[in-house]
Amino acid sequence: MEETDNLRLPYLLAAQAQKHVTHNEALRSLDALVQLAIENRDLADPPVTPTDGARYIVASPATGDWSGHEGEIAAFQDAAWLFHAAHEGWIAWVSDEDVAIVYDGTGWVTLSSGGGGGSVNPTPLVGVNATSDTTNRLSVTSPASLFNHEGNGHQLKINKAAADDTASLLYQTGFSGRAELGLTGDDDFHFKVSDDGSTWNDAILIDKSTGAVSFPNTAIGGGGGSGAAGDIEMSFDAIPQLGFVELDGATISGGEATYPGIAARYPWMVSSGDIILPDMRGRAPRGWANGSSNDPDRASRLARAGDGQTGDYPGTYQDDEFEDHSHTYEKETTAGLRNNGASQTPLVTTSTTATSSTGGNETRMKNTSVMFTMRLG
Repeated sequence: MEETDNLRLPYLLAAQAQKHVTHNEALRSLDALVQLAIENRDLADPPVTPTDGARYIVASPATGDWSGHEGEIAAFQDAAWLFHAAHEGWIAWVSDEDVAIVYDGTGWVTLSSGGGGGSVNPTPLVGVNATSDTTNRLSVTSPASLFNHEGNGHQLKINKAAADDTASLLYQTGFSGRAELGLTGDDDFHFKVSDDGSTWNDAILIDKSTGAVSFPNTAIGGGGGSGAAGDIEMSFDAIPQLGFVELDGATISGGEATYPGIAARYPWMVSSGDIILPDMRGRAPRGWANGSSNDPDRASRLARAGDGQTGDYPGTYQDDEFEDHSHTYEKETTAGLRNNGASQTPLVTTSTTATSSTGGNETRMKNTSVMFTMRLG
């Protein structure tokens, strides 16, 4: 055997002349392979003016003096190129990338705690051209980031532990928040903006249960967007127009914060932070008496939604009712003749009788059905 098994260093033979030549050849190999630091692994053409002692991994397809040495270590020593074939497990540092690589028996791959293939699973912190920390455990400084498919689709998943936590995308200027999209504090989908990173306003809100879209701080409607939060409208629509809600007695959870315009205009609709809508389904509106005798039963009007106020206030109810009255007629019955001496008169009995029941389920005027809706923002 004339050379070592791993680094292929030449042995000195017993009767060899000029042993220094063989010894120096072994030293050159050791100098090239021990503490292996590679200048570059992307070149297929030899550099024109390489530094003495510089080492490269030859890329494919190799040309010139490197031809036929793809994947090998090329060392420039004594004004000539010497080549060394890597063995599985050899490790090298790539100086222009600041990364460690390992030869896996087939090619050079990124070295990691998990072995070949570039895996970093698991690792507590990852910084790409940046320094990560315990809050931002993945930190990237880059002109762009690419998340590509692997044959089909691709999903970006942001998961939170509970409904009152936050799962969102935050857009910042100088690390101060300006816009946020996602599930912020509940499971409805929010589009929020801020001019200082502290005070936030909902621009668009999508209800998690119904998919209804609302604009809490934007007036939507005809006439160039005229109208204010809390305006009541009637229509022949079967579903409310965008930016409106049907007055159906429903409770809007957290409505005081979500729809501040409605809460300020109708504070009586607010109960424990929720907005409780009046139920106008099947009911006709009536002008508020405001002390007038036009509504003689105004003091006994039923509780309105929200604060439960009764009496002569907007939003209170009255059930259907007849004004107090009666209908009677007199019926005369002849029971015979009464003797009055020389003459007779009819004997008449008079009784009062109520009429028979007739009519439908309620007293009403001719009408057309409409939907009552309220503007949200």
